[in-house]
Amino acid sequence: MKKLVLIGILGSLVILSFKDKKNVKNTLTKDSLDTISTLNGFSESQANAWVTYCVGTADNNPENTQVWFRKEIIENWNKLLQEDSTRGMKTDGIRIYITRRLASNSTPTHFNNGIVIVSTLYAGDTIENGKKVKIHKDYFNHQKTADLYKLKSINGVVSHDNDSTGGALLYNTCHCDIANPCVISSDHDIPRSIAEKMAQHFHRIIIFRNGSINSRAEWFDKTMIKTIVDRMSEDTSKHIDGVRIYFARGVDTGSTNRKTKFVIVTTRQFQINATDILHKDYFDCAHPLLLSKTTLISTSDNGELCPDHCDGLTLPQP
Repeated sequence: MKKLVLIGILGSLVILSFKDKKNVKNTLTKDSLDTISTLNGFSESQANAWVTYCVGTADNNPENTQVWFRKEIIENWNKLLQEDSTRGMKTDGIRIYITRRLASNSTPTHFNNGIVIVSTLYAGDTIENGKKVKIHKDYFNHQKTADLYKLKSINGVVSHDNDSTGGALLYNTCHCDIANPCVISSDHDIPRSIAEKMAQHFHRIIIFRNGSINSRAEWFDKTMIKTIVDRMSEDTSKHIDGVRIYFARGVDTGSTNRKTKFVIVTTRQFQINATDILHKDYFDCAHPLLLSKTTLISTSDNGELCPDHCDGLTLPQP
């Protein structure tokens, strides 16, 4: 079976200046159910504050960052997008924004990077560089009675691992790509070896820096989420327990080289001892490894990168 990965690509970041940053909140508490509007449990105003701060500040020395989401959260993202479609919304995917909380004396800037995930809908077409591209507009008006918002703690667990001991196996070079295709195929699939290079190139190195966070957001079509859920459902052992989203960097020779990107890997439960569980990356073909807006052949952004294609983004707001 083919060990594949799916990658996510982000465009370069336009650095803006914001004069008033003192009012930006720095609290990672879960918002009340009346105000939740992102897919990982934050209000629109909270998401806007963190995206605003991220765009208005530069992290030229970023630390490795990963965000883990348990399986039932991913399943309910898929369910919510389907439910929104049935009530007449032209739901077409999700957008992952890079965020940054205010630094403190005990928490340096490069430990404050994170993500917010919002749903998007099709909002027409536009012409860019002579080509017609689709507009994917953020939306936040979900049914607050949706099962997603009944779950506990949907924010995701942020980590800053530098090796594979915590289950983030992309920090270890495996040399174990397999060539057979998956039963459930996806044009997001890439070899594990490429994903390893992407994750490892993001690493914060004191003497030689791999570069700043130079991207803003990435859009994924909703079929990507459905593919993850379908592949998880093939797990008869019931050990698949979630996904890990890596901050990564492009390793191609095209326009996305050295750009900040996302790599998404499924994880499985690994019992360390009687009480401790590890969420370990899982690379069998039946489960998605990484997700991308490019194919194995092309490195073009396919209209998904910002600032190359920012129509539909609503964050940051004035």
